[in-house]
Amino acid sequence: MSNINGYNSNMSEGFERYIFIDASGQPSLDVEKARNSHFIIVSIIAQYHELDLLSSNLQRIADTQFSGGEIKSSTVGSNDARRLKIIDYLKKSAI
Repeated sequence: MSNINGYNSNMSEGFERYIFIDASGQPSLDVEKARNSHFIIVSIIAQYHELDLLSSNLQRIADTQFSGGEIKSSTVGSNDARRLKIIDYLKKSAI
């Protein structure tokens, strides 16, 4: 086991992290050619023991807000009230 600047690099002791990343928008640095003005990257970082809870919370959102289908911002469209409801649910179900 090594210890560099207080960081324990022995991952076998339960410090594993699972990272889920998604992006939306045009990642072009040339804003003149970009289809939109934003590029958003979102990530969820969870420990192994949190994966079941994370999965059940996301499935509940999919079931209640997306008829059991894929969670996609494009299906919410410009319905800001629905978008805020989903964000509120995410905040309340944070691990």
